[in-house]
Amino acid sequence: MPTSTQTAPSAGAIKVLLVDDNKNYRDAFRRNLMMQNYTVCEAENTDQALEVLKAERPHVLITDLQMRTHREGLDLIRQVKAIEPLLPVIMISAVGTFEEGAEASRLGAVSVIHKSRIEEEIDALYKQINAAYEMYRRDVFTLEQIQSIRSKSLADLQPGDRERLHSIMASPEYGEALRTEAFDTLQAVTEEENQRAAAETVRKFMTQSQAQAVLGRVEEMIRKDLPSYGRLQPDSAESLRNAEFLFQQQSMLGTNIDFSRNIGFSYCFAVENEAKSRLKKRLNRFLAAKSTSSYIEQMLEPKKKGLNLFFHQHLFHSIRGHQLEITFDNVKQTLQRMDQHGARYKPDGLKALGIVVLSFARNYEFVGNHGERVLIQNPLGLKGLTDNEEIVRFCEMLIGLQHYRNPYIHPEINDMAKLTKIRDTSYLCLRMIAKLV
Repeated sequence: MPTSTQTAPSAGAIKVLLVDDNKNYRDAFRRNLMMQNYTVCEAENTDQALEVLKAERPHVLITDLQMRTHREGLDLIRQVKAIEPLLPVIMISAVGTFEEGAEASRLGAVSVIHKSRIEEEIDALYKQINAAYEMYRRDVFTLEQIQSIRSKSLADLQPGDRERLHSIMASPEYGEALRTEAFDTLQAVTEEENQRAAAETVRKFMTQSQAQAVLGRVEEMIRKDLPSYGRLQPDSAESLRNAEFLFQQQSMLGTNIDFSRNIGFSYCFAVENEAKSRLKKRLNRFLAAKSTSSYIEQMLEPKKKGLNLFFHQHLFHSIRGHQLEITFDNVKQTLQRMDQHGARYKPDGLKALGIVVLSFARNYEFVGNHGERVLIQNPLGLKGLTDNEEIVRFCEMLIGLQHYRNPYIHPEINDMAKLTKIRDTSYLCLRMIAKLV
């Protein structure tokens, strides 16, 4: 590796995790980084990197592309972003194609550098590490702000809290993970307001004389798509009617009047309310059980700063092939909230509900913190879905509903296409909820 006169921030302030299966190259790179006052930890493959990540808590990760497999570096980026979505990743490759570099960027790498150009770009690399570190510090602070707002009761919220969430959501300087977290938090703290707004919008565009005829036609449409409609909870049925009415109005009016916020909320509220109603007794029994805290204790690291490595690996393999729009940091936060509130815990949204079902409504096992076998046998007591695969699919749809409501997700897709996706997914969820006994 070449040397440079580039000056890093204060000595030892930035911890870099270097992942490369070539020991000679790794040793040379480590010495070069240490000469610039970086603290360096190492790994030679993805498995080691994940262990070091949890033990050392680095500020920046630099990885090779081709290690045990041709694309292992990409798989590492994917897993790291699921565990620590804010951690900056730089990929350095000797054999990568343009397409693989583009995929690394799409997965969240802040930079992709070819090994053949490392000598001429070494100063630029140090600048990127320093800039990535400053971005990481800023993002961690911002995430702490978001989590602080989310922990408040509705009565304790300040006007500036909502303004801060809106500013994070609107700022392009923040990545998708932070803007999504801000959006989810805003939805959680304004749920009651959104519900009232949806109902008010329905009343505004329906006169009393029109109501019976229009809602009659809407109910006929719902019953065709959802045979269990007559068994829905009253609040769920009303919200579904509101959503369907507004969806039909939006289809006719186009973009002249935008109902998308109200429609998305109403569909999601119908699903969330119905799912929580069906699961309420089982969830209350599960949260009150003495065994629940012991499960959570094994799923989290001893210091509760992350997930147990083997539980994390199980989840990663369980959801592979599914589009579960969550990070393992989301799972950690949900488990921590469950641990903190115990029997008083209430899932604050479809994402949290999906994580609870994913973690506690299936049969699986993993190795606990002390090497013991931890056997999870559907402690939530979920009945009606056929097997683990169907349960994971159910969680995928619950979480996907909340994900698709985020205006910063898939900006290339127009609002009507998103609403159609939300509508279709809501009906699928309600059909599956109807199977729960």
